[in-house]
Amino acid sequence: MNQTTHVLIVEDLPTDAELTEHEARKVLPDCKFLRVETREDFLAALASFRPDLIISDYKLPQFDGLSALKLALEHAPETPFIIVTGSMNEDTAVECMKAGAWDYVIKEHIKRLGPAIMRAREQQRLRARQRVDELERERLMTAIEQVGETIIITDPASVIQYVNPAFEKVTLYTRAEALGAKPSLCKSGRQDQAFYRELWGSISSGKAWEGRMVNKRKDGTLYTEEAAISPVRDAAGKITNYVAVKKDITAQLQLEDQLQQAHKMEAVGLLAGGVAHDFNNILTAIISYADLLHNGLPADSAQRADAREILTAAGRAAALTRQLLAFSRRQILAPRVLDLNKIAADMTSMLRRLLGENVELKTNLAPQPCLVKVDPGQLEQVLLNLAVNARDAMPKGGAITLETAALPATEDPLAAHPGLPRGPLVRLRVSDTGTGMTKEVRKRVFEPFFTTKGKDQGTGLGLATVFGIVKQSGGEIEVSSEPGAGTVFTVYLPGAEAEPQPEQSGPKPAAAAKGTETILLVEDDETLRRLGERILKESGYKVLTACNGASALAELEHLGKPVDLLVTDVVMPGITGRELALEAARRKLAQKTLYMSGYTDGAIVNHGVLEPGLAFIYKPFSVEAFAAKLREVLNGPASQAKP
Repeated sequence: MNQTTHVLIVEDLPTDAELTEHEARKVLPDCKFLRVETREDFLAALASFRPDLIISDYKLPQFDGLSALKLALEHAPETPFIIVTGSMNEDTAVECMKAGAWDYVIKEHIKRLGPAIMRAREQQRLRARQRVDELERERLMTAIEQVGETIIITDPASVIQYVNPAFEKVTLYTRAEALGAKPSLCKSGRQDQAFYRELWGSISSGKAWEGRMVNKRKDGTLYTEEAAISPVRDAAGKITNYVAVKKDITAQLQLEDQLQQAHKMEAVGLLAGGVAHDFNNILTAIISYADLLHNGLPADSAQRADAREILTAAGRAAALTRQLLAFSRRQILAPRVLDLNKIAADMTSMLRRLLGENVELKTNLAPQPCLVKVDPGQLEQVLLNLAVNARDAMPKGGAITLETAALPATEDPLAAHPGLPRGPLVRLRVSDTGTGMTKEVRKRVFEPFFTTKGKDQGTGLGLATVFGIVKQSGGEIEVSSEPGAGTVFTVYLPGAEAEPQPEQSGPKPAAAAKGTETILLVEDDETLRRLGERILKESGYKVLTACNGASALAELEHLGKPVDLLVTDVVMPGITGRELALEAARRKLAQKTLYMSGYTDGAIVNHGVLEPGLAFIYKPFSVEAFAAKLREVLNGPASQAKP
């Protein structure tokens, strides 16, 4: 159904108005007319009648066509306006058209009004379509200007004609610098000629190209982006432009690389922890039997000296396993709140002696306390290992800078290390002026046994140990380095609110290492079980043994009364040591419990921290250490070993 066309006629002569209506009806069969002849009536009609077409006489007694045209352009600029006049010279016609009239008709040629109306209506439709197209272009341009991806438009010769703000943000080139240049402005040299031949071969033949490339920013830094480049054709099919849509994926690739490294390190850590556990069982036997051998020989015996050498070598092996366990995060920590500044300051003199005269140690400690909750011995190990690693990277000497900072809650480290807790952080940074590292070395720097040093110059566990300690303490570590530009290790640790806890004063008095109590020893390793039984018996205890949790419970039930002490390995097949202790306590079959293990598996620790009230001895241990620990637990309060 056609909509009625409202035609507003500005005319003082009714007969002329009738002629106008007659000619208009020829091309507008469904129309409604309204005639006005004054300015006031014209303005009122614009508001109430809402005309679709205005036909105005050029000159009226109280009004004129140009004044009406001016008002129409102000209040209804999209409405076609046709001037109809009795006489009009060329200058007047030009004046009307310049003023904004859509057409003009001389009254003596009034039959031309119909075609003029049709031209105006068609022009109106074209203008409306043009406005829609312009709005669409504006919306598209707004989207392109605000989108996060880089957009580049070039001509067929690859000359840049447009770049969006994202291009400026990513590349650091301004729009003015880019326009008229070519995309090779950001060329990094990382892609060979074959790469670009394939790219241009695709887009010049009319095909789209998608791929990944490394480009260079204005400041010289490299970035990786995914790009989709498409040709744009005109109506004849000729390529007129190329459009490239690119996304900077540098940060994404870094996160993926970090995740891959984390998975790799976790897998290596599990392997290292398992090896250390088995190795610690073996070392326990070596150390304890060497102890027994050593203690049973005369002071001047050559074999006694041999036993001491065995103990010394076993001690070095035990230190190696401790490093493995530190890397695998399977060691037991004793964290407390302390000030990183104080630890660093206290170690400065020792570090200077260790680093040597050709290495300058600079410190830049934060003015405010840097409180963290960590194991103090492990934190000292981190500082020591990082300093030694920096020294070894400077064979001809240089400078090492040790810095601390208390960071407020910020998103910056969290973006790179999502595992960090939200809140205040403490930063430790150790930098050197050494030889630096390649990208390949940086990727492997925290792997156990990986080293770039010569033979017999390192175990490859120093930085692996640092990595494990930092991770187990709830922190993150990162390294930045380039060949010839030195290296910076940055450690982030969660900040602590409590004040540093004072050191416990004075060593505890040594307890007598013998006794007569009844002890049940549970150990799945037969060698260690026989060893433990021998040590206990030689110390005067009544000894029962079991090879697993089930047989231990049966032995306890058969005894008919609670043993004074249950000594159990933590990691055993079937019933674990923790489960055994809990069940023995529930049945009131053991008064106290002492756990022993070569590593922690989460059964009695929480993030490396021993659960309160649990007694534990770490494998490998010496005969004296084992005997002393037994006495300490037996003499201690019942709650100390309560499961």
